[in-house]
Amino acid sequence: MNKDINSRFDGVTVLNAENVKGFIQGNVNNAIFHASGKWIKILFSDDFFFDKYSLENIYFEIKKNSFNWGVMSSLHIDNADSKIFKPIIPYFQKNILEVNTIGSPSAIVFKNDKTLLFDQKTWMRLDVDYYYSLHKKFGNPFYIKNVFVVNEIHKNQFSSLLINKNISTKFKLKKELEYLSKKHRYKCKSFLKLFLIIFFVEVRESFWRFTLISIQKEF
Repeated sequence: MNKDINSRFDGVTVLNAENVKGFIQGNVNNAIFHASGKWIKILFSDDFFFDKYSLENIYFEIKKNSFNWGVMSSLHIDNADSKIFKPIIPYFQKNILEVNTIGSPSAIVFKNDKTLLFDQKTWMRLDVDYYYSLHKKFGNPFYIKNVFVVNEIHKNQFSSLLINKNISTKFKLKKELEYLSKKHRYKCKSFLKLFLIIFFVEVRESFWRFTLISIQKEF
């Protein structure tokens, strides 16, 4: 592969990110900067579409709607046993900085606005910070039906740090939330309110797990 950003195959531009500064944010921002289309669809390297019609369905939904960004459902798969679990039917809500109800950035599509980039000061909440910024700029997203992004779960992924969090991770998460609260003028919820929000989200997701159980048989 040509190490310049001009490498191409089958009409697809390949960007070499070896020298891009920053973490995940730097890599995605670099792709956004070089994107030439009207819409941008993020798909991280360990995620994939559930079927071959997904991009086509996204295109048709974009053509039908006047919104500026959209969200689509997610499924999770454990690469150890190929079992699908934890479906997410996404939606934006005002406490998303503390409770992610959309999923990973692979579950969004948005109009190409090169002024709206991922904040390189964020860490584990880089996704919800971006959703909050999208909402502030564009308003509510539209929901794209019949499209599922599959998030692969494996032991080496970045979010595995949230499992059995150590003192250092907890401290970084606390400082990050403080930063985002100031940035967006968001008031963090009390323990009780946060518990109730999470409980509501879990009940909602449990309902959809039953609704989408047939997907397991088709995969």
